[in-house]
Amino acid sequence: MRHDTIPLRLFERAHRCPDDTAYYVKRDEVWQGTSWSTYAGYVARAAKALIALGIEAGDHLALIAPNAPEWAIMQLGALSIGARAVGLYLAASPEEQVRLLDQVGARLTLIDGVTRLAALRQARPEHPALARAVLVDDAPEAATAGTPAEARKLFPRPTAFSIQSSDSRLQDYTGLLGGFTTFSAFSFETV
Repeated sequence: MRHDTIPLRLFERAHRCPDDTAYYVKRDEVWQGTSWSTYAGYVARAAKALIALGIEAGDHLALIAPNAPEWAIMQLGALSIGARAVGLYLAASPEEQVRLLDQVGARLTLIDGVTRLAALRQARPEHPALARAVLVDDAPEAATAGTPAEARKLFPRPTAFSIQSSDSRLQDYTGLLGGFTTFSAFSFETV
């Protein structure tokens, strides 16, 4: 019996329409598209990196980053291998974010930069989910010490992300960004 999943829909869409645009990112005031085949490639690469980091089906990851392609890529990569990705509030204090890492049982964390990683490590230096953090930005080597090379450079550096559909069957609330609740809408029609 075939299980219909969002990652499966993504890979099927990439196979059907590889050159169509999956999403746009605004860079230097110009919207640049990413094709479905490239998007699926990023998700597959993230899944392989998670496996290289020892993430298994049933494990939890934490995402502490604004809505961006990296967020969706990591979440879909996790779902592809049977893991779960949980978004944490950006506006929360480092102490609160570390407490939330404990609550979700995160084994790994996607973090939006070296500054946040340093603050989290100051709040709890030995937290296992911070020992092998994956950084969204171009972090210095020291910030990713102990992280395998496969996971150090998972993503290109985009600045915005949006998937929209009038038929949203799965809604993923991702926390607070700039005082507003941010949210990505995935649907079977879109993916």
